[in-house]
Amino acid sequence: MINNETKILSNVVVDELRLNFLPHYLGAQYLQGETLVYDWARRLCGSYNGGAWNFFQLSNGGFYMAPERCGDCTSAGT
Repeated sequence: MINNETKILSNVVVDELRLNFLPHYLGAQYLQGETLVYDWARRLCGSYNGGAWNFFQLSNGGFYMAPERCGDCTSAGT
């Protein structure tokens, strides 16, 4: 059996490139997109009140953002 799946690799965005990260992926609406992400974080974790986020680029051209660990929210929905 041959595995034809392509692995998607993820790389953390270095500090020097963070400023242009969201504008690159979200264009002129990057502030709105950022606000939506932070609002969802607040919905998923009632004690979320801002904080540092990590940005990741994917080898397939995508991206994602992940908050640094929140001590009060170890799983979604808590």
